Amino acid sequence: VSFSTNYACKECGFTIEKLEPRLFSFNAPQGACYECKGLGIKMEVDPEVLIQDDELSLNQGAISYFKHIAGSENLEWQEFVYLCEYYNIDMDKPFKDLSDYEKQIAIVGSDVPLKYTLTSRSGNQNHKNGFIEGPKRRIERLYVETQSQMLRDWYYSFMMETTCTTCNGQRLNEKPLSVKIDGVNIAELTNMQIGEMYNFLSTMNISSQQKEI
Repeated sequence: VSFSTNYACKECGFTIEKLEPRLFSFNAPQGACYECKGLGIKMEVDPEVLIQDDELSLNQGAISYFKHIAGSENLEWQEFVYLCEYYNIDMDKPFKDLSDYEKQIAIVGSDVPLKYTLTSRSGNQNHKNGFIEGPKRRIERLYVETQSQMLRDWYYSFMMETTCTTCNGQRLNEKPLSVKIDGVNIAELTNMQIGEMYNFLSTMNISSQQKEI
């Protein structure tokens, strides 16, 4: 067994900073989960709000985000149409009849970078090369990035709170969660009932010096 005074593993490259209180706080950047920023939850698109009527086709507005621009010259719609054409998704077929893969592409976006051209109403062309966002990715990104409260409220209308899958709601990143006393990390300890925590602390298999620390 190898030990390191630098809190580093030479096998996997995992490192951890000096053990100090801020490392164990979800209010501090050192300890907070990188994905949810210490909240334990994330805002994600609610599939039932995004697809309210799967009897409709994509051209009929099955995806509620596109409901008012379907069939228009809107640049977002043009991009979406190209996405569907590239993957041979039938935009006139009821959404419920699409394959699972087709539904994923239509909702999440392309899984490879694409080259395509968008044309504005004035005839200006915009040549693009990259991944095409589906409405799910676009809404979740713009909800964070927009400076407009009106737009943020609109994006929010498509969303719901979900448990962060990176930290599983524990609010901390992998560094503080990797520090364990008698096999228990700080998140597991604070989730215990009072009686359970008392029994654990009373029977910890550590030395008197370690208890004092």
